[in-house]
Amino acid sequence: MNQTNNRKDLVEGTQGVIAGFSGPQGPEGVAKVLLTVTIQVPGTGPQVVTLPAAPRNLMLTKEYILQRAGSSALDDPQKETGTPDNKRKAPPSWILEDMDPDRVKIEKGWGKLLGDNDNLIKTFWLRGRIAVCLQALFETLPTYSDKDLVVCHRQNDKGGWRSELWTARPFAAEELVFVPHASQLKESHLTDQKNAVVGIPKYGPGKHPEDSSLALDGRTRTSLAHAGSYDDNEHTGSLYWLVSRTSAIAKANMSLENVSQEQTVKLSLPLKSKKRSVEWSSSDLPTIPILVNKKKIEAHVRLAMFHDEEKEKKDKKIKDEKAKEEKAKEEQVKEEKAQEVKAKEEQTKALEAKKEKAKEGKAKEKAKEEQTKALEAKAGKAKAKKDEKEKKDEAKEEKAKEKGKPKTKAKAKPVVQAEAAEAAEAQD
Repeated sequence: MNQTNNRKDLVEGTQGVIAGFSGPQGPEGVAKVLLTVTIQVPGTGPQVVTLPAAPRNLMLTKEYILQRAGSSALDDPQKETGTPDNKRKAPPSWILEDMDPDRVKIEKGWGKLLGDNDNLIKTFWLRGRIAVCLQALFETLPTYSDKDLVVCHRQNDKGGWRSELWTARPFAAEELVFVPHASQLKESHLTDQKNAVVGIPKYGPGKHPEDSSLALDGRTRTSLAHAGSYDDNEHTGSLYWLVSRTSAIAKANMSLENVSQEQTVKLSLPLKSKKRSVEWSSSDLPTIPILVNKKKIEAHVRLAMFHDEEKEKKDKKIKDEKAKEEKAKEEQVKEEKAQEVKAKEEQTKALEAKKEKAKEGKAKEKAKEEQTKALEAKAGKAKAKKDEKEKKDEAKEEKAKEKGKPKTKAKAKPVVQAEAAEAAEAQD
């Protein structure tokens, strides 16, 4: 066999045939088994080789199968327990690609794991529809120049600069339309005042999957200034964000309106049925807020939209209270979970203590039983010793009695018999 850098280790469970035995090898002087196996070599395919293997690493095929059957229920979560022999169903041969079955796993029920329309994807779709509508507004609405509008920068008492938008000429009603162009969508409470809240359907396929709000973030787009105008940086933005806010209704000349949309997507697919289309009605799509002058505006007038400060304060108070309640709920849930964990820990400790107490009780009972057995054994030995002593004493007494009996009594019988014989002869 040509030796290359393609090292191939034998995988556990590889079957082979014993070809013989080699002499003692290694510092331990242990003989090895010559095992003939089939291995896959990259570039050449399957090859039959004979390799030395330590006996401790080998197992009969039958024993290996039985061992795997006994342990796979604990080791393999995909094991099928419904079969009579309680074995995991091996992957089919067409999917193994000459690999060991233990190194190939088939995922069942993977359809439940698909994330093609999970909450993140649905939110992404929603954001995409908003972006498409913004692009459509950009391509269809009029644009303006220095001849129409004047951009002014005003410095406040603290040294900060704020951009304003003024009319350079008169405008008829609904001649001015500003769109809140922005590249970021965030939850409305994260964008302070410089936001444009998007209208999201409350029901149906177009609703937010988590029932959250979305707002176009204009905090970085509130100025139009060349470098050196009021600082060294160039500022780009949108006219929408330059419109001032006022709490005086009489000074507000721009109104906030919503733009609805309908979308039809036509698809050309590389399939037999090439043409596909999807339609969404306005009830399924978000609305975009825009600023429109509903009445005529004269020249040299600052553009402003109504901003209800009292309502803002009220909304902020409600929002803060809601956030406080949510935080309190989170803390309560956290505390309940902590108490639940603590209760489970205490319950576990109590069960462990109960088990330990029961274990100690069993140990005491066992010790008592052993003590009782020991006492019974001791009493049995004492009784046996006493019985043995009594037997010895009885034996001694018997022996002593036998010693005290008269020795002539046994020999008197022949004398009597002789006298009786003489008397009988005399009578004759």
